[in-house]
Parts: sequence; C-alpha cells; structure tokens
Amino acid sequence: MFSFSSRESTFLRTVSLLIAATFLGCSGIDDNPTVEITSPVSGTWLEDVVTVTVSVDDDGEISRVSLFADGEIIGVTSNIPNDGNLEFSWDTQSSDTGMTEPGTYVLTATVEDDNDNSTESDPVGITVLYPVKLTSSSEKDIQPSWSPDGSQIIFKTNRLDENPDIYKIFTVSPETKEETQIVTDRDYHGYPGWSPGGDYVVFNSYDIDEYEWWTMDIFTAPATGGETQQLMDDLHFNDSGEWSPDGSQIAFHSSRSNYMDLWTVAITEDGMLDGELIQITTSEANDECPQWSPDGTTFAFMSDRDGQYHIWTIPVEGGTATQITSGDSEDEYPGWSPDGSHLSFDTLEDENMDVYVINLTSGEKRRITFNDADDRHPHWSPDGTRLAFSSEREGNWDIWIVEIPDILD
Repeated sequence: MFSFSSRESTFLRTVSLLIAATFLGCSGIDDNPTVEITSPVSGTWLEDVVTVTVSVDDDGEISRVSLFADGEIIGVTSNIPNDGNLEFSWDTQSSDTGMTEPGTYVLTATVEDDNDNSTESDPVGITVLYPVKLTSSSEKDIQPSWSPDGSQIIFKTNRLDENPDIYKIFTVSPETKEETQIVTDRDYHGYPGWSPGGDYVVFNSYDIDEYEWWTMDIFTAPATGGETQQLMDDLHFNDSGEWSPDGSQIAFHSSRSNYMDLWTVAITEDGMLDGELIQITTSEANDECPQWSPDGTTFAFMSDRDGQYHIWTIPVEGGTATQITSGDSEDEYPGWSPDGSHLSFDTLEDENMDVYVINLTSGEKRRITFNDADDRHPHWSPDGTRLAFSSEREGNWDIWIVEIPDILD
C-alpha cells in the first residue's frame, strides 16, 4: 500500500484539477459561447433573397457556424469576423419552387468546435411569401385593380403601340393568367378601376394629339368595351377616378382649385354624369388618389401636406384629415382592405419602392415585398387574401399577385 504525505496529496489534487480544466476548456463549447439570430426577428414576413444575421461569441475555439431552416442546412461558414456578426443569404424562392401559399419556417443557428461539440441558438419563426407573376409583356403592365368578384385584374399597358405614351387597358385572370383587352374609343387609359357591380370601368384619359397631359379627364365605359362617357370637359387635370361602393359617385383629384384636391361627382348606374362637382379637400398641397373605404364613409389618399407624400384619411363629406403614415420615407397609392381594418400602400425605402400594409387600429406596419426592384400600386383582392401589384423585378413592369397570411379583423 502506498501512502502520501499531506503535501503530496495536495499537489496531486492540484495537478488533477489542472488536467481536467485543460480538457474541459479545449472545446470552447463548455465555456458557454452564445449564438443568436439577430435578424430577422420572430414573426417577420419575408420574400425573395433574405439576409439572416447571426451573432456569435467567438473565443477563438469556434470552427464553424451553420444556419438551418426547418432542420435543413442553408448556410455554413468557418470565417468568423472580429465582431462575431455573420450574414447568410437565403433564397427563399428556390427553396420551395411552385409555392404560392405563405410558408412558415423555423430558423436555428449552431456553433461547433473542432471536436464537433455544438451549441444551438433559440429558434426564430418566420413566414415566407411567394409572389406569382401574371403578365409577361416586354412593355409596361402597371396599375392593377381587382374586379369586385375577384375573377379579373384590370391594368394598363403600352404593349400595343410604338408610342410608349399610348396605354390600353387589359384584364388578366389571377387563376389562369388569360388576358383580354377592353377596347374603347380612347388612345390613352390611366388608373383603371371598376364599378361596384363590375359592369363598367373608370379611367383617366386625354387627347394625345390635341392637348397636353395636364388636360386629363375622367371617363367611364362598359367593361366589355365600346363607347366611353366623359365626365368633365374642361382644361383641368382630373385624375385617378374611383367608383363609390354604392355606385352613385366617382371620386378623383383635380387641379381646378389651383391645387391638387379631392373631388366627387354624382353619376348614373351606367357611368354618366348626374350632378355637380363637390370639393372635399382645400389644402394648399397635393391631395391625390382618393380611395373609398368599404363602407363609403372615408377616403384614404396620398398627400404631401407635411412636406412629403404620406397616407391620410378624411371623411367623405370633408373636414379634418388624419395622418396615417409618417417618417422619412415617401408613402403613396393607398388601398383599403375589404373589411376596412388595413391600408396597403407603396413606400420608398432602401432606394426602391416596396409594398406595405398598415393596421389602422394599432398602427403596426407589415412589409410585403423585399425585392431590390420597384414594387408599386398594391390592390386587395375582394376576399382579403391576396394583393395585386406591379413590379419590375424581372427587368420590366409586369402584374404580380401575392398571398398573405390572415391579418384582417
């Protein structure tokens, strides 16, 4: 039997502790390094190519960092920057080819050492949106508006004439992508929309060969095409006609007061003038693109009355306007959700236009499009499940639709 002195026993215990500490510390993982997905945050909606930012606490022992979506690896790197922040690029569109419904994913990140010990981040749940292209013209297809029954989307296009200023109107089926021209007696058509019953269309037009664009006026026509009705016949700029939900009026913006203001005019069921013009706003600013709320009580519109374009609302009989959006970005072209709880609009951020929606009660904004190209003129489907918009993400302007998660009241 061997015996040790008290001094020898203390020495051996010290050596044993040092050896254990050396082995435990060599991996770096047992020192509890942190790994966190800092962007996007849980609950975010995304589309297109997404940048995922991962932050790690690197003590020099981490050999690689991996990013996973639903357990499938979407990126791995062994190059850890000094600040410990890594960016992974994730092409969400190629991950689920043919997807149209929103997809939910759980993102996780792991750090590993040379001995394959690992630590995992907290999960981040996100939703991916999958826009679908409806038109494929080599020219401009823009300004979509969904028909009341949801079967067609009307838009304007300059595909039929060598003169790029001549725009015709077409419809496209969101289901079959079949396109049909609405032929009228006008050369130019802008901002087309529908009557509440879908039997007539409204648009703005001017005589390209005789007048300048600032003589724009509001016209109506049967949805099957044919002879048009001109609502005003003057030398003012009248633009962006929008039929009221009850079919009795058309709202538009006009320069007739020396400023761009909102106006309404009474019409018959078949789109003919039936009353006097009524001025709604009197601001010494540009108030444009009025959109009726589903219950017919409120206009949403775009205005630069605070120095740049933002979204505002005002009662249809006039009165005090309420500012809905604010900030450094320009917000334009509002549209109501079918239940009146949200507004869609496009906004200039990151040097290009993207589509957003805002909850009118909470003020929460949701970004819908994330492409580097411009996405503009959003319009809700009648059932509130999809947005139509125009985009030049594939090199020229086309009509797209995207299904969004259920956010309506």
